[in-house]
Amino acid sequence: MDAAEVVFSLRAHMLGSFRLVVDDRTIPDRAWPRRAARSLLLLLLVTPGRRLPRDRVLDLLWPDATPGSAEQSLRKAVHALRRVLEPELRSGRASAWLEVGAESIALLDHAGLWIDTEAFEANLASARSAPAHATRSGLRDALALYGDDLLVDDPYTEWLDAPRDRLRVQYRRAVLDLAALDLQAGEPLATVPILERLLHQDATDEVALRTVMQSLAAAGRRDDAMRWFRRGRDTLRDELDTEPEEETQRLADEIEALATAPVSLPLARIAIRPNARVPAPPNRLIGRVREIERLQDLLFTPDTRMVTLTGPGGVGKTRLAQEVARHVADDVDDGVCFVPLAPLGDHSLVFPAIARALGLPESGRLLVEETIQAALQHRELLLVLDNFEHVLDAAPQIATLLDGAAGLKVLVTSREPLQLRAEHEMALDALSVPRSPQPKSSRGMLRYESVQLFLHRAHAVWPSFVLTDDNAVTIATICQRLDGLPLAIELAAAQVRAMSPEELLAGLSDRFALLAGGYRDLPARQQTLRDAIGWSHDLLSPPLQTLFRQLAVFAGSFTGDAAASVLASTADSASIHEGIEALVVRSLLQRADESSGARYTMLESIREYGLELLAKAEEETLRASHAAWAMALADEAAPQLMESGAVVWLDRLEAELDNVRAALEWSLGRIETDTAIRLASELRRFWFVRGYLVEGRHWIERALAESRTTDLATRVKALFAAGELSFFLEDLTRARSCAEEGLTICRTLGDTRGMADALLGLGHIARQFGELDEADAYLAEGIALARSTHDAWNLPLLEEALGTLRLHRGDLDGAEALFIRTLRAHQLAGNSRGEAAILSSLAEVARERGDTESAIALLEDSLVIVRRLRDAYAVAADLYSLGVVITHVGDYSRAEATLRESLTVSREHRLDANVAGVLRALASLATAMGNPERAARLYGAVEAFCDTVGVAYPDPSDDVIADGELTARAVLGDAAFAAARAQGRGWSTDQAVAEALADDAQAIDTTPPVRARAASRSILR
Repeated sequence: MDAAEVVFSLRAHMLGSFRLVVDDRTIPDRAWPRRAARSLLLLLLVTPGRRLPRDRVLDLLWPDATPGSAEQSLRKAVHALRRVLEPELRSGRASAWLEVGAESIALLDHAGLWIDTEAFEANLASARSAPAHATRSGLRDALALYGDDLLVDDPYTEWLDAPRDRLRVQYRRAVLDLAALDLQAGEPLATVPILERLLHQDATDEVALRTVMQSLAAAGRRDDAMRWFRRGRDTLRDELDTEPEEETQRLADEIEALATAPVSLPLARIAIRPNARVPAPPNRLIGRVREIERLQDLLFTPDTRMVTLTGPGGVGKTRLAQEVARHVADDVDDGVCFVPLAPLGDHSLVFPAIARALGLPESGRLLVEETIQAALQHRELLLVLDNFEHVLDAAPQIATLLDGAAGLKVLVTSREPLQLRAEHEMALDALSVPRSPQPKSSRGMLRYESVQLFLHRAHAVWPSFVLTDDNAVTIATICQRLDGLPLAIELAAAQVRAMSPEELLAGLSDRFALLAGGYRDLPARQQTLRDAIGWSHDLLSPPLQTLFRQLAVFAGSFTGDAAASVLASTADSASIHEGIEALVVRSLLQRADESSGARYTMLESIREYGLELLAKAEEETLRASHAAWAMALADEAAPQLMESGAVVWLDRLEAELDNVRAALEWSLGRIETDTAIRLASELRRFWFVRGYLVEGRHWIERALAESRTTDLATRVKALFAAGELSFFLEDLTRARSCAEEGLTICRTLGDTRGMADALLGLGHIARQFGELDEADAYLAEGIALARSTHDAWNLPLLEEALGTLRLHRGDLDGAEALFIRTLRAHQLAGNSRGEAAILSSLAEVARERGDTESAIALLEDSLVIVRRLRDAYAVAADLYSLGVVITHVGDYSRAEATLRESLTVSREHRLDANVAGVLRALASLATAMGNPERAARLYGAVEAFCDTVGVAYPDPSDDVIADGELTARAVLGDAAFAAARAQGRGWSTDQAVAEALADDAQAIDTTPPVRARAASRSILR
């Protein structure tokens, strides 16, 4: 068979380190028997047309050799190159790839020949000739191919200088063009990472400097913009002995002026993912038909932007808001987001709570208000804010939010209006009640909503209870006396288990006579509700009355064991558990959650009544006990969060979060103690892993500012916690100041372990700033300190960080040596988690070297450990890395199974960043397995998922198959690829995952939903 009849494939990657794939074989460095053979191929690859005169080849590759010696070297290089490209080629047969003639040497062109430099230039040309709306995506696709400058591992090869410079100029121009387009599109941060890369290569490039300053300032990151300006100015002075151009200085002045002016630059549009769904009600709503219709009419009136549902506690505001929200959810393009505000004790936490409910990533790049504003400015969404009355100081922020988001509607429940211009108040009346003269028959009573509710709740506690002609008037009178208030009626109806309707009415009448008038500063219906609750309270035995009011110190929900712990000084555990069940039967407590053990909650109005019954001294004692319980919980949880049971403890802390907030709020009022600062700091990993970065830092910073504790060690711990959260919020300036202050205190105290902690943090921060030499110095100092003090805890962490820095700088040997030393330390200490992490790092070193066999073995060893530890985060990450490496050895079936397992684990544990990476990896793998249409759909699904969830789009350089997207486009053609990709973009997260996990992709229902819904956000590691 002639060579021309065979289908060949040769893929050359030269933008960055050289990588050659021939057919299905990746050619390792050791496969080149002669350096000259590699140089010959590179010379042909960078030459336009891939053909050179023979004498030109000799001059470039062997400039100092004699003609005879050069010819002999060329023959050996050609022979060696053929062996690499075609190891099965018999002697004397024509090569499919090389043409060596007397006058010229050429690399032959085949359909299977692909060179990344040519693809890069072709994509640029295509993008620049495309319609305006497609230019951005085209430029982005082209830039994704540019991993680094041409053949960076061959810096001193002179004949590469010209093509390297040409490509670098094209790359720079494309970056600047894309940045300008992103800025115009309102997405100024999209190109910042590659702009910063340009400046790291040449800090004197003032055009790039101005562009990154404009982009950062447009996103509200003025401090970062000015930091780049100062760095560029200093470099110009030091290296070129010159000042910035007038245009650069003028831009800096304008940005500096913005620090004291309102932000007027365009904010990036941020994807939302409402993850605070409308709570599913435990019972159907009785009555309220007219109110539902009226509220819906108000919300769908174009001129109505905000409705506040007002009324006394217990009138049913929350329940009505939930019902209406569920009714209209399908008629609002971007859905409904329900935000309960009752657990919040500070109006400054309202917007962080809204951001979390919207599923917005917590980032230091924008203020929380700006992030929400940017996310909602082009959205149609109903935002439900429940129980606003105790955070009224946040009302002006709601007005600002409405001004900037034309498609936003807000529904508020509150005991009083917010007094905003956009507000339409709807006062909620009580349920309809019978009036005198009352109907004599039971049939006539059923048309009244209050009677319907009484019967419904009475039947729930006593199934044989029915409305009869004999009891109809009595029940009607009860509902009338209770003014039709839903909560009061439910409390009364719950007593039918032990009392007849006549006994209920008698008790209620006596109570009204006793409590006539109530508090003058409360509305009439509020007085009636207090009477109803007070009457229910007075029906309790004295021990239950004591337990009732004491349980009011809990916020949100609580467990029986927590109650027994907090109230241990007043009653024994058994009586507390029995009393809780008795209060549930009497509807003064409700079961909140049975999924992970019984939890209990009080309605807010009942809880407030209970708190009023507490004497001041008694409340102080209980609050202190409650805070001590929360502190003990945090102390117990902190070490567990680093162990195999982390997920269990994270869930436990999540369930107790409202109680933790209450304990923090009370403790902050006692500034002479260190409870608040210790409690907020101990939860540092919880704040981070569960995405409460803004709130966690809020509590810690308040404690640092308000606490008067003289315990410097406690302050250091809080500083390190605040610094860590600031680091992950991208507030590197605050992170650095926390670490530096902590280091100063530790030096004063002689706390060498704390000093090592601080140096480790400063090393990470410096690396993030791009100050690699400074990072190296911090870590080196920390390592020296840890060694001199035999700090077995910090030494491995510092050496691991230094190894990561070495790997980041391309020093594979240095990184490997540090990782091996750290591995031994973890093994000697029995630290399995640390051992697994280092094995993964060593696998990355092996992968960078092209040693896939070792990388696979190392990752498998790590996976065995983390599976044993039940560490879902590490399992998902190791499976992903293993799937990527296995792909490179061509075992596609095993790679697909491994990646699918990673996707399953990631989805189950809400590891959204890993979900995005695995979906893209499976898309690239589909290309390699001959299913480009499925690949295109998955590429589109990844984009939609990232937009919805708010995670970064996976780095294409991490694809399991390089250029899988480009290959799929080439096979399908632009039109078919775009259609398949658009189909994937219309999928929900569940549909995308189902497609990725399905053996037969065609079996999946890919009908796009009205709205994409996504799981809540988590952090991988």
